[in-house]
Amino acid sequence: MRDFTISKTLTVSVLSFLIGVNSFAQVPPNKIKSALISEIKELTAPQQELLKQGAMGYLVSILKDPTTLAQSKSIAANNIQDLSQKETTKEETELLHGLALLVNYGKLGVIIEQLVEKLKSGNNAVGKQLQALPPAQLAYAKGMLVASIEATIRVRGLSADSKANEYLEWSALSNKMVERINADEKNPNILSLSDSFWVNTRSVKILVDGPASFAQRELIMNRASESINILTWSIYDDMTGAQSVDLLLDRKKQNPNLKIRVIVDGQVAATTGHGDQVKRLEDNGVEVIRWFSITKPFAGQHRKMIIVDNKEMIAGGLNMGDFYSHKNPDLTVPRWRDTDIYVEGTGAADGNRLFAQVWNEQVLSRKLNFAKVKSTTAPSTPGEKIQISVINHDPIKSTQGSTIMLTLLKAIRTSKTQIDIENAYIILFPALKNELKKAIDERGVKVRIFTNSAESVDEPIVSIPILRSVSEFADMGAEVYVKRGATLHSKLVVVDSKFSMIMSYNLHPRSERIEGEMAIFVKDVNFASNLHKIFTQDTAEGKAYRIRSSSEVQIPSSPVSVPTLRLFFDML
Repeated sequence: MRDFTISKTLTVSVLSFLIGVNSFAQVPPNKIKSALISEIKELTAPQQELLKQGAMGYLVSILKDPTTLAQSKSIAANNIQDLSQKETTKEETELLHGLALLVNYGKLGVIIEQLVEKLKSGNNAVGKQLQALPPAQLAYAKGMLVASIEATIRVRGLSADSKANEYLEWSALSNKMVERINADEKNPNILSLSDSFWVNTRSVKILVDGPASFAQRELIMNRASESINILTWSIYDDMTGAQSVDLLLDRKKQNPNLKIRVIVDGQVAATTGHGDQVKRLEDNGVEVIRWFSITKPFAGQHRKMIIVDNKEMIAGGLNMGDFYSHKNPDLTVPRWRDTDIYVEGTGAADGNRLFAQVWNEQVLSRKLNFAKVKSTTAPSTPGEKIQISVINHDPIKSTQGSTIMLTLLKAIRTSKTQIDIENAYIILFPALKNELKKAIDERGVKVRIFTNSAESVDEPIVSIPILRSVSEFADMGAEVYVKRGATLHSKLVVVDSKFSMIMSYNLHPRSERIEGEMAIFVKDVNFASNLHKIFTQDTAEGKAYRIRSSSEVQIPSSPVSVPTLRLFFDML
């Protein structure tokens, strides 16, 4: 997941100020820049009162039960209607349009910097907290805040460079998904909304955690003779990232004719901790594409696949880093729980078809000096009997329901006995919630959920929406578990011991709206049965907590809940 963890104090203080100036003081959006610059100097007493009154009115409008606001000084996260439950309010719309003007003027960073300095100079709790932050941490927080605001503006198509982007509120997006599934209900092909197809392949194997996945990666890359094609979110600047690059460069040295191609997310590779090993590849003659969308600059590349010689493939959730591989002997480095799938045969060639699609689109759209990749999926051989499908989600083209989510919803609708969902970040929205609730209430389907706890999640900012979803799952009758210890990063689904998905797709807004994602969809009883067993092992006592009721879920009350669940919901 992209790191959008930002200082709570900074976020709440700056956004409260911006909301107060732009919306509650009734400043016309076209005057936002000059108004903000003027307001930075000093808020008068009447203006402060306007901000308080406006903020109170806004908070009342987004609360499920507004009477609780008068009874408590804190805002319970469970009492806030998130963006999937209540559409963007008038106040938020005015603020977003004002911020869009700052983005267009190139002044957002300047204004945030000025606001932070004003807040930091105050002789109050906020000022003291900001003064206590180390300079590097404060600079990082400001940068992440600016990046979060810019991405929020662009995903909605409000900036000059994103006007072509179509944005549907979550209620409208859910309705569109349901309409598409309803219209397709009589079609027996589970892949009918996936833009993909079944291929038969020789074998598939579940790779649980880094040691299994990285051993298999090294095995297949060491026996590559023609090509190694890698699609990943990041190659970390750590021990595992360096060793992975070493292996690739050694293979290139051993066989100069071996074609090695790598695609990483360009925005991630430009951040600290994710760029040095990528540069090593480039400096040593490996073809690397730093993925970037010209038409939708907020979009990201989150798919994870390695395809060797068009014959073997590993795909799923793992990036090239110590968190994933568990290679680093330093026991203070977290060892995340994750899942990959190994595919041998024609299914790997179908994975290479997706790699070629992503590679060639970048080469053509950005006029990169790389040759296009030729890729075709040949007919399966008689010995290949396991059915799989490689599903691609392209956020640049898909704005009315991703291929992965639509396929998942359609699979849930076919369920009769059991659904297991193991995912790092589960944030419910209406279409997914309603399909799961119907499965439980109307068909008696056993639904088991496993996700992160506040203890295990790698990014504290997403713990609040995850725990809210955990509460909803428990109340709808699902069997719910949350992780103990280190982070759960796995992304898998099993339906009726029939259909399985191992994917890069997180069940959160970013994967649906922003990130390019992939899923390997498997139709095989043995494979599904093994995934059910792995889910049971993952949720055994000592590895997970069982949540039987929403009353057991302790969600901290914090003012950061408001911007997290409202303005930044699409970024989660």
